[in-house]
Amino acid sequence: MRITPSPAPALPRLSPEDAVARGSERAVFEWPEEPGLLIKLMHPRALRRDIFGRVSDPVYLRERRTWQAAQRFAARTGRPPPVAEIVGRVSAQEGSAHLVRKVADASGRMGPTLERLVAEGAFGPDELALLNRFAADLLESGLVVHDARPSNIVLETTTDGAARFVLVDGFGDRGYIPLRSWVPRLARRRLDRAFMRTARQSGLRWDARAGGFLFDVAGRA
Repeated sequence: MRITPSPAPALPRLSPEDAVARGSERAVFEWPEEPGLLIKLMHPRALRRDIFGRVSDPVYLRERRTWQAAQRFAARTGRPPPVAEIVGRVSAQEGSAHLVRKVADASGRMGPTLERLVAEGAFGPDELALLNRFAADLLESGLVVHDARPSNIVLETTTDGAARFVLVDGFGDRGYIPLRSWVPRLARRRLDRAFMRTARQSGLRWDARAGGFLFDVAGRA
């Protein structure tokens, strides 16, 4: 996929020290002028160049395809997509920037991650039920997930108090030949492994047969 500009408001100047999160492929920034959006700036090393020097952005391509599949799941089931909305991509001076919908709390701030909820002792039976609703939706959707670590799972809360977990990163088929996107059994096997890691890092247990998370000890994570 060639990197070409998409119609969008001009990006603010992005300073490394202003990043609210960093991953192996991108740094994440809030956008004061567009409070409902986040900017995910690709690290130059995560982009690809072909023999002709043309640049491609494989991360955006796989996430955009996954978001489109998530929309089809939502249309089929009437439930919201379990992954964060991919809004678009723009060229930035520093490289390629992805625009995604912010997964926020009721006040519009970035929602707490599963990692934070567990660390602060704020993960109880209600949150476990929401996490299992999220897991069931991902399993039913057939979306390819390669990294469901607790820092990638964020609790969204609307102004009327409705809450759900959303996967904000770590989705999309990374294979050169996207077999997991074509074979649901392979996608589910990969998701099972991802959820096992989620459980291990959150003090929970993942029961693949039941398709759900369980408290590990005394009803607490």
